Parts: sequence; structure tokens; C-alpha cells
Amino acid sequence: MFDDVILLMGGRDKGLDFAGLAPKINAGCAALILFGEARQKIHDQLSPLVTKPIIMAETLRQAVDNSKFYILNSKLERASVLLSPGCASFDEFNSFEHRGKEFKKYVQGG
Repeated sequence: MFDDVILLMGGRDKGLDFAGLAPKINAGCAALILFGEARQKIHDQLSPLVTKPIIMAETLRQAVDNSKFYILNSKLERASVLLSPGCASFDEFNSFEHRGKEFKKYVQGG
């Protein structure tokens, strides 16, 4: 059985259209958590199309915390948190590597 996926998306907008992701999100995710500067744009494009819960967060740290809260308070038996931002990291971090290191630290409780 597959884990339920909590998808984290956001950062600085690169001018992308996110609407095409809706079928994949509906088919493969338990929830979508949006963070960073682009969170409202992504929400505006996906909320009419996505049937899963969409949770807003200002920062990546808040997105990770929200994912932990969602998992603990839902009926998911197994869950994975997937950082697939679809956006640049420069709203909060100085590189994608920096964002990845911080994500790992946040997930581990740091």
C-alpha cells in the first residue's frame, strides 16, 4: 500500500501555471500545503480544481509543522511529506540546496 502524500509547494513565483497539476494532486495526495510568496497564486489556480484539503503557511517551517499537525490529526495510517515546491527558493532561502537542508532539519525536529 502506498503512503498518503502531503505535498508541500511554494516559494518565489517563476511565472508557472499550476492548474495542470490538479489531476495528479487529486489522484496521489492526501493534502496540499502551500507556503512562501507564491502560496496565494498557487491557491487561486488550484483551489477550484483540487478536491483535497489545501492548507496555507507563510514559511517552509510552518508548512512542515502544518504537515505534522495534519498527519497527527487525520486518519492516515502512513504518510509521507513531499517537498516539491515548483517555485524558486529565493523568497526565504539563498539556494535550493539551502532550502533542502532546512527542510531536512525541520522534518527532524530542528
